[in-house]
Amino acid sequence: MWRMRMRCYDRILYGATGPGTDRHRALFAIDFARRLGAPLTILCDDALRRDMEQACEADARRAEAPAWRGKGHDTGCGAGHDVIVTDGADTLSRLSAQRPGQHDLTIVDHHANLFANPIQTKTFMNFVHGAQGDVLVLKQGTNSLRNIVAAIGCDDVIDSPSDRSLNEAILEAAYGIATRHSATLHVVHAWDVFARMKITSKSGVARKEANTHAAHEYSRHGGHLHNALARLSAIMERDGDAPVTVRSHLPRGVVPASIMGTAEGCSADLTIVGMHDHGVLQRLLFKSTAEHILRGSGHSTLVVRRKTARP
Repeated sequence: MWRMRMRCYDRILYGATGPGTDRHRALFAIDFARRLGAPLTILCDDALRRDMEQACEADARRAEAPAWRGKGHDTGCGAGHDVIVTDGADTLSRLSAQRPGQHDLTIVDHHANLFANPIQTKTFMNFVHGAQGDVLVLKQGTNSLRNIVAAIGCDDVIDSPSDRSLNEAILEAAYGIATRHSATLHVVHAWDVFARMKITSKSGVARKEANTHAAHEYSRHGGHLHNALARLSAIMERDGDAPVTVRSHLPRGVVPASIMGTAEGCSADLTIVGMHDHGVLQRLLFKSTAEHILRGSGHSTLVVRRKTARP
């Protein structure tokens, strides 16, 4: 048995030091942390220090407004935010220099340089793999999240204990965030009918085998989606937060493209995807689903790497 933690994240780190930083993204990061009841550490240049302090002050005034408090989003955690001015190092170096284990979520502003060339892409993906806990890449600043996509079972091996544990962590994070934003939660399990079958002939026999294989795979992946929804229902029953609207999707096709297409179709503000701790060689040879979505998605992406807490 496993349980939902009352807080998705205990401490959040935000790097407001890249060329993609603007006031809207900063306000979103601050608001995101407050809704979850987690203290936020902001790293910024000296030139951005006053802007970040003003953003914190503006969010504090907003939280005290009667109309805002009446929505039930105020967590009452009483935790303040720290604004730390750093030296001239690049954003990822500053974030990586923080003490391991101090934060369980790192927020990074998206900008064109992250994936400008293969070297920059490798540097950023290495940062994601080595980051403290999960990584949220902000592509836009918004006052609230209305639709959240939780993509489960992105790898071909979806029956392993590690993948089940990662799926549980994705659902845990997705539900916790959705409740704090009163958002609709879309649980997506994309599957590729030919991911585990190579068709070398166009004969009638091959087509029949393909159809049989497709029917089997649809049933198999549908079962995994059903199990995920059952686990999500268990979270909602055990947790004291208000229930959220849940929709399920079982798109067929190339997995990253199917996830992004589904997210686009439901006007998602955030996509949550898991990432296994693959070795260096495997990362060099194959791009993960998370990397494809980080590069191709038009909205913010949360990469979940941690495992679900168990009693």
